[in-house]
Amino acid sequence: MTGAAGASTSRLHAEVLPVQRWRWVRRAPLRRRRLGRVAGVYDDPPASSEQVAQPEKYGSDPPRDVSLPDRSTDDWERVTPGGRAPYGEVGVGGLTAMFGYPAYEQERHPQSAVLNPLNYDADGDIDQSSPFDYATEPVAGWDGEKLWVYENGDETAYTWRIAFDSNGDAREFARTYRQLLQYWGAEERSNGVWRIPEDESEFADAFRVTRSGNEVTIVNAPTQSDLGDVHSR
Repeated sequence: MTGAAGASTSRLHAEVLPVQRWRWVRRAPLRRRRLGRVAGVYDDPPASSEQVAQPEKYGSDPPRDVSLPDRSTDDWERVTPGGRAPYGEVGVGGLTAMFGYPAYEQERHPQSAVLNPLNYDADGDIDQSSPFDYATEPVAGWDGEKLWVYENGDETAYTWRIAFDSNGDAREFARTYRQLLQYWGAEERSNGVWRIPEDESEFADAFRVTRSGNEVTIVNAPTQSDLGDVHSR
């Protein structure tokens, strides 16, 4: 849910990701001797957020070019911001923040969390040099993604396809995402459809979560009946 991956996790993501980026800048030249010096990183930057979170993939694991056909009805229109790509990307950092946010959210289930995204040192304390693990198990196999936003008057929706290195990685992500939906109050309906009631949490919406091989597709809409209009099966 980009609700969980967006507004509610943006502060957490913004506070910790710069630390991780600097860690990458410091360590990548040591791991990739061909750069020779830190300045070389800026001449040949990482191709994805995955290569920031997992420096060993720098230069050897480019992101997949993900595609998803537009199957919306005439009422729903894909948003194309002027001068920008017609799609967005959450990235491995945002995905981990999305899954990790319940560990910091104290009002709903103080004793429950989808996963703990923190790194710990040998003494069991939070690792101050790299406190946030951006390569947690549900996102470690990330291989590319695209998210398309739709509008219908004042209503918004989206389609989101995420590719992974293997079928198992995709299965793990889908399982954890469904667990996240349940954390925020979602009720499973049928055929991969989930609904968070209006009075249940701030992420009240309908979601359809499906997996095909090593790709997971998520469709979001205001209501369950809108899902097929945003993206027909």
